[in-house]
Amino acid sequence: MAWKPRRLESGHHFAGGSIIGALPRTPNAIRPWLCAAAILVAVLYGYGLDHAPMYLDGDEAHFGIQAYSLAHAGRDLAGHFLPVFVNLWDPLGDSKPQEQNDARRRVWYQPFLFYLIALVLKVRPLSEGSIRIPTAIIGGLINPILVYGIGVRVVQRRSFAAAAALLVAASPAHFILAREALDYICPLPFVLVWLWCVVTYVEGGSDWLPAIGGLALGVGVFTFIASWILMPLYLATSWVAYALAGRDARRATLRATAAFLVPIALAAPWIWTHPEVLRDIAARYLASAGSGIKLSVLRDKVGEYWDYFNPAYLFLSGGVSLTTSTGRAGILPLAAAVLLPLGLYDLITREVSPAIRAALLAGLLIAPVPATLFGERYMVQRELVVVPFAALLATFGLAWLARQRCKAVRWLAPLLVAAAGAQFVAVHRDYFTHYQRRAAFWYDPVTIRGAVQPIVSAVGRGEMPAVYLSRALDDGGPKWRFYMAKHDCVDLLSRTRYFDEPSELAAAPPGAYAIVYANPRPDALLADGRWTITTLVRDVDDRDASIVLRKAHQ
Repeated sequence: MAWKPRRLESGHHFAGGSIIGALPRTPNAIRPWLCAAAILVAVLYGYGLDHAPMYLDGDEAHFGIQAYSLAHAGRDLAGHFLPVFVNLWDPLGDSKPQEQNDARRRVWYQPFLFYLIALVLKVRPLSEGSIRIPTAIIGGLINPILVYGIGVRVVQRRSFAAAAALLVAASPAHFILAREALDYICPLPFVLVWLWCVVTYVEGGSDWLPAIGGLALGVGVFTFIASWILMPLYLATSWVAYALAGRDARRATLRATAAFLVPIALAAPWIWTHPEVLRDIAARYLASAGSGIKLSVLRDKVGEYWDYFNPAYLFLSGGVSLTTSTGRAGILPLAAAVLLPLGLYDLITREVSPAIRAALLAGLLIAPVPATLFGERYMVQRELVVVPFAALLATFGLAWLARQRCKAVRWLAPLLVAAAGAQFVAVHRDYFTHYQRRAAFWYDPVTIRGAVQPIVSAVGRGEMPAVYLSRALDDGGPKWRFYMAKHDCVDLLSRTRYFDEPSELAAAPPGAYAIVYANPRPDALLADGRWTITTLVRDVDDRDASIVLRKAHQ
């Protein structure tokens, strides 16, 4: 029997009955608890952004200082006016200006998050919390709402759609990355808008939905480097979906493709006048992708791709870095280990639109492709788009359980949803307590926020000391600039110098400060008494992180 679009149900029964809860007969009656749930998730995602993560990550510092420059001058730190790609080079950072081939000059980031943060900094002062607001809104509000909207379409039940949104919000990886000022989460809203357009068009929606979906993917190209692979693949997926839908596939495909190309065409003039951008990006990423087509290379790629569907990675351990995982939970809630296989079975065997089936399955399978091409294993930040697709497929598992005749089996559906919520509560609690201690070193081994305090205090007393930063400090340059801007001490940037060897400090003027790692201890500098320790900085895990030295006045 051919598949036909279905109306959203509003009664008590769904394909054999469900104990998830009967839907009210009027849409308005369900709004209060949905609104309350959305507000709760947004609060949980946005709470304590200033102090959790405890420290500023190096890339967060880059996003913060570049956005600060865009907000106040309309230029990135390298001087490009309203850039389409943001160059990370900082002329007052730790790069040597005379080295034209310095690696930092060849690093370009996608623009989307920089401009979002710049908008926030128009109304809020620079701080760790303010630069994390955009990603927290995306993760804690926009993504769950979009997943709910898609779930209503594909699962035909609002309670199941709410469960899909819960599974996304309860994803430990999604939660952690949404609280960092990093662009890993930025592609998700654009992919979800595209998916909603595909699903709605297949269900009989407007003929212009393919164009809207294609435009979303086109804009999404500029959100994250992996999007240059993901978005074209999802565009190709929509071509297949429109062909399977049987609704003027040629026109839908043309509209989607033309709309996809519009944002890229608008960016083309800027890229044309900055030819080094594509050259530098290609040199940086294509070099890491490997060369040649060999059997051993293909075997490795298959293994890397398969590892992204390793159950231990998905449901138990998560990513390899403590900046992307607590190390005590997987990418998805543990309940998804049951629901996802059931959902895949239900999607494949049940009477579902072939177009929707293709879009959901392709969305899941495409997610790890960019990371695989670049030879990366278990890098959840590169494939975070897997989370909403897995959540939507898992809700088909809920639907399958709810249709079973055995009452004990049907009861598994609400129990698994409750388990996902309970696990998120546990992850949230761990995140704000012991995780901050476990992850401190991963975010900032220098603890530079503490190291700048005695220098900021000196400026507050009317001093304008010279400052020397060891080049060995992890992302010392961008983090130093971030805190100078935060504390309104930007004049100190022109008095900042960077050194490789302690012997270079011999020329430092009296009263100068220097920041070095605590280990190894700088005994050579302390031996003759010209330099003394002003502050020994310890991180939240009580680890000696860095030392602030001061040169004695002669």
